[in-house]
Amino acid sequence: MSDGTVLLSIRNVGRYYLTRTGFRRKDRVRAVDGVSFDVQRGEVHAIVGESGSGKSTLARMIVGLEEPDTGNIYYETADLPEARRTRRGRLRFSREVQMVFQNPYSSLNPRQSIRYTLAKPFRVHRRNYTEDTLKELLLKVDLKPPSLYLDKFPHELSGGQRQRVAIARALALNPKLVILDEPTSALDVTTKVQILDLLKRLQKEERLTLIFITHELPFLRLLGDRLTVMYNGKIAEHGQSDDIFDHAYHPYTIGLLNSILDIDPETARKKGIFSVEGETPSSVTPPPGCRFHPRCPLTEESCKVIEPSMTAISEDHHVACPVSVRKFPQREADLSWIYQK
Repeated sequence: MSDGTVLLSIRNVGRYYLTRTGFRRKDRVRAVDGVSFDVQRGEVHAIVGESGSGKSTLARMIVGLEEPDTGNIYYETADLPEARRTRRGRLRFSREVQMVFQNPYSSLNPRQSIRYTLAKPFRVHRRNYTEDTLKELLLKVDLKPPSLYLDKFPHELSGGQRQRVAIARALALNPKLVILDEPTSALDVTTKVQILDLLKRLQKEERLTLIFITHELPFLRLLGDRLTVMYNGKIAEHGQSDDIFDHAYHPYTIGLLNSILDIDPETARKKGIFSVEGETPSSVTPPPGCRFHPRCPLTEESCKVIEPSMTAISEDHHVACPVSVRKFPQREADLSWIYQK
């Protein structure tokens, strides 16, 4: 549960890549473009969007695998790119902020045992550890008995077990913030639910702050406290998770929520199947104005020219779509018809 203080603050962050598109011609890919939001201490902050929306690039900038081209990232009171220039700053940050990657098989060294993998953070940071310390990490992620796993190698484990080892490694130094980049996308449904239950338990027991990056919306209502929806490098909507699930305003967010199939056949038949038409535009040549306007059922002429700013629906709910706010001033309005066929 959040205590109301800000642990991580992202302000107008941008990340651009140069790509060769022809003879002696280079264009700029706007992977993340002017993103701003806060992550409060003790909360689960989910970031969702289609592939190519900039979620993983943003995560890599937070942990320092890439540096922002514009804007600032603040951790507590420290400017991260500046703090990471010193060895002391890098060590402190790498102790307190960890990342769990999408594919555990590629993030674990296949030539090293689980014992070596779990012990490495302690050796790098010159922290004392014992055999019992490593076993406790495995017990935290429900790998029992732990002695059975310490001398195994990644290829000897299932996908879910490998992801549990990756989570255990991230917890080794008692971090304050853990970033999970699509940690369940490579797993089957049963294992996926088990990992999500594990993360929910660990977040409470270890008092962790989690940034959970995913495109699997059905799981977020039970896991996430706050939700940020990204589209083509920009934030489309953000606020409390329950608030957005119940009263989404951006047509893109509504389309994502309406695409979730209902498990009740009767409800599903009444609801029909919804989707956001078209494809995500190029990050090299995004459309002018609102980047979502070529796919949006509410498009007006101003949307094709003016890039929308964030509009406040409430103190904790903001949306980058002035058209929906103007057309549907009541937060209880039924917007499900927007994508209905």
